[in-house]
Amino acid sequence: MFTEDGKFAKGYLTVEYACLYCHPAETKQWALKYDKRVHTLGKK
Repeated sequence: MFTEDGKFAKGYLTVEYACLYCHPAETKQWALKYDKRVHTLGKK
């Protein structure tokens, strides 16, 4: 989400920030598999 120096925020969230922060044992490929539907999982 932020530049390498932490000074600027990008205009979007990355899976590294949004997913892998809480799931550090997973891979970027794992996160990308669920990124489009993560907020709909478990809902009818």
